[in-house]
Amino acid sequence: QIQLRSSAVLLDLEGQRLRIPVEGTIADAGAGKLSLDLRVEAESCDARVTGTVDTNTHDLDIGLAAQVREVAAVLAALPPQWGRLPVGATGYANLEASCSRRQGRLALRGGLTTAGMRLSGEVGGRRFSAGFGLSANAAWADGRIEVLNFRIHNSDVTVDGLPPIAG
Repeated sequence: QIQLRSSAVLLDLEGQRLRIPVEGTIADAGAGKLSLDLRVEAESCDARVTGTVDTNTHDLDIGLAAQVREVAAVLAALPPQWGRLPVGATGYANLEASCSRRQGRLALRGGLTTAGMRLSGEVGGRRFSAGFGLSANAAWADGRIEVLNFRIHNSDVTVDGLPPIAG
């Protein structure tokens, strides 16, 4: 068993170095399989990666569960070369994803939900603010999309000089 403590993955995003702390275990699950249980925390995000990898067949089952505690902190960490976003955002999000490969067949699944999200900015010289929620999920297998659902709702939309808009 490999125990990761005080470890990090170093990423270079267009010249901006990002250090992501990693903790957890990689263990021998027998018969050429490895078991993963890793946790990362960076820029207001917590994530856990779990699963198994078969080193003989190259099959795998990997899952990710992540929570972004504050979207604004993640946006602030983006490389300056990517430009400044025209809007500000606050709120949090949860993400779940899985990747499996069995007998050469790859399948991906993912889901995203948000809460307490708020956008604000200026358009055409008018300040605006809008609360919204987003939920989405998708599944891809055998080279095709099997599921794609997307839902967005708004609330408390305000634009300088216009009456409030409810959604």
